[in-house]
Amino acid sequence: MKYTKYLYLLIFVLCAVVSSFGQNQVRSTRIIYGKVIDNEGKPLDLVSVFVKNSPRGTTTDSNGNFELKPDGRDSLVVTFSRIGCITKDVLVSHNSGKTELIVTLQYSATVMQEVSVKEQRHADYNLSRLDSKLARIVPDASGGGVEALVMTQPGVSTNSELSSQYMVRGGNFDENLVYVNDVEIHRPFLVRTGQQEGLSFVNPWMVQSVGFSAGGFDAKYGDKMSSVLDIRYRKPTRFGGNISAGLLGGNINIETVADSNRFTMLHSLRYKSNSYLLGTLDTKGEYNPSFVDYQTYMTYKINETSSFEFLGNFSRNRYEFVPQSRETKFGTFNTALALKVYFDGWENDLFQTSTAALTYNYRPNGNKLYKIIGGIFNTVETENYDILGEYWINQLDNNQGSSTLGDSIQNIGVGGYMQHARNQLNATVTFAEFKAAENFKNHALLWGLKLQREMIHDRISAWELRDSAGYSLPYDGMKTNLYDVSRATADYTAYTFSGYVQSNFRSVFNVKGLSCSMGVRLNYWSFNQQGIVSPRINLFYEPGTSRQWVYRMAMGVYQQPPFYKEIRNSKGDLNENILAQRSYQILGGIDRYFIQWGRPFKFTVESYYKQMDRLIPYDVDNVQIKYYGKNLSKGFSTGIDMRLYGEFVPGIDSWLSLSVMRTMEDLYNDQVTLYDEKNNVTGTLYPGFLPRPTDQRVNFSMFFQDYLPGKPQYRVHLRTIFGTGLPFGPPNGEKYLMKFRMPPYQRVDLGFSRQIASKTPAWYKNIWLECEIFNLFDINNVNSYFWINDIYGHMFAIPNYLTGRRLNIKVSIDF
Repeated sequence: MKYTKYLYLLIFVLCAVVSSFGQNQVRSTRIIYGKVIDNEGKPLDLVSVFVKNSPRGTTTDSNGNFELKPDGRDSLVVTFSRIGCITKDVLVSHNSGKTELIVTLQYSATVMQEVSVKEQRHADYNLSRLDSKLARIVPDASGGGVEALVMTQPGVSTNSELSSQYMVRGGNFDENLVYVNDVEIHRPFLVRTGQQEGLSFVNPWMVQSVGFSAGGFDAKYGDKMSSVLDIRYRKPTRFGGNISAGLLGGNINIETVADSNRFTMLHSLRYKSNSYLLGTLDTKGEYNPSFVDYQTYMTYKINETSSFEFLGNFSRNRYEFVPQSRETKFGTFNTALALKVYFDGWENDLFQTSTAALTYNYRPNGNKLYKIIGGIFNTVETENYDILGEYWINQLDNNQGSSTLGDSIQNIGVGGYMQHARNQLNATVTFAEFKAAENFKNHALLWGLKLQREMIHDRISAWELRDSAGYSLPYDGMKTNLYDVSRATADYTAYTFSGYVQSNFRSVFNVKGLSCSMGVRLNYWSFNQQGIVSPRINLFYEPGTSRQWVYRMAMGVYQQPPFYKEIRNSKGDLNENILAQRSYQILGGIDRYFIQWGRPFKFTVESYYKQMDRLIPYDVDNVQIKYYGKNLSKGFSTGIDMRLYGEFVPGIDSWLSLSVMRTMEDLYNDQVTLYDEKNNVTGTLYPGFLPRPTDQRVNFSMFFQDYLPGKPQYRVHLRTIFGTGLPFGPPNGEKYLMKFRMPPYQRVDLGFSRQIASKTPAWYKNIWLECEIFNLFDINNVNSYFWINDIYGHMFAIPNYLTGRRLNIKVSIDF
């Protein structure tokens, strides 16, 4: 915790900056007054109204009225900002008297585009709305953008900056739903480490709106147990684009319209290479990762009632690596150790995915929308490696004042290992879906049907040989044994039929401000011939007319039918009798809207409890999840999430999140027979509930923005993540041995940007110069361990450290 003092210093500086904006200013006789309304003409309260590049501001009352007294008589820009709405700037000309303004704000996102603004406000209660523009500027080593923002939300945690995957309220990576324009997104299956992962599917430049729910989401979303990320890509209105380049890659983006704006297109080509970042790892060698991604979103409006949408993606992620050596220091002050490894061999992996989806929209009137969606996802993945390592474990001199402090003084272990793999996987998922949304006077009805086919062709051939002091492990004195071996072939085709019905009600029981969303999901999977029913309900209460308090409650059944990874055990065998994992969830939350320093803020607190059964236990190694392939346990997850969101600096949003969580599981009929040194039975141990691999008890995150006073083109962006250590234990060991904890994951990423806007007609609109410092305090974070043992059974857990401090420079041009 030697970096704690830096964190305290950082928080103190931020508080000083925030407090400086709350200082009183000299009053002016100039008055700007008026009213703020939505696009239905209804008044909007809690709208922040302030002079741009100045701390002077106010907020609208319950009737949408405001009064502002700025300094000076020159022309100025007044900014109108409200949580959930698109910020608007209004130019006010030179005036020394009174000026009246009537301003209309648009809501920042729509939900499926089938419901009115009233229903869109309802949707905001169980989906957190994130500003999509921030995804392009948040400092993030993985390049995910949107996922980097999601990782700062309450209930969300991560333990690797090399991956865009995240854990939510005790769930793992595979329990999160991701949708782009109503199309469910799939990930590659064989990725083992963050170094291989490549680019996230979600393209920050193409995003219009981002909705995220950490639990209690509606029945219209799919059958997974943890979270949903709902992305909407935007429709361009003119020709334009963006070109950007940096030390970690670049992209070219083009948007255009044709046929009187009836035909719109977004095209994006991205390239990423994180070899510069991987150079900070302990394992040295020739890193040659190459990640390329092309994505397009096109729309065509046939007439006022009919339109088409097409979403396409092709991704080719190649990871080539020739390791040379590794040196890692670990242990404690009293027992300082070092691992030295020399390598020979290579690794060559390829992950190639394609997604295509065509949507037909039919809107007979403003209250009805029907969609037919058809699509296909294909992934071709290969893992090939032969790596030989010879290692030495040495004890280091820890005698303070010694001339050899930190040097090796004794060899305590020597050995080697060889890893081999020739794995191939080809998976194709095709689907056809119908979705409907109909608005009535006091409620909206949503329903849908989906048929999906999964075709999997998998070949696994992998083994590992370990040697300690000339003896193969495990050692039996008779023959050479492999430490681990997996050989299997899997070919299967399965069908999934699913559907949902959901109703959104307003003024339930004639209680003004009380809304309700209730629905049910149905699912049948041909592989295990299991049908499931999952009812869900959400309640929202907004008392009064000031919208200062919002109360919500959700409960329901969230069942997750297994996919290919869950039905396959560590040896590659498939289990046809496996069942869907099940989670009974209940949560309650409060939103408090308030004014501080003349600017709007929102404080959210939410508590939850999940009771789970038919769980499929798993172990996590880096980003690879190794399932047991059977329903072997029950469990629970409970916690509380808090977030403070608002304009700590006038005109720009920042937030802080804090989560406290506990997730445990108990294997059915789990018992361990105990033996003494003479191999005599001494008793039986019943482990009971044990921490799950995702049991990260405390998580704090922050995203903060600021700009130079009077110069908003100079900005700073700060992302901070702190998470307590995850449980771990020896590989291939019993669950009750998972009693150790990794060190806390601590990371601060800092970004600076300078905007150069075009003042005269030119070929460019904006030029952004960006400088990012990843891992500002150069903290050695750990996300997995390499285990070494000798013939006597002594085991050493060698930490696999993540990336160190790196400087990244980017240039981005909008045109």
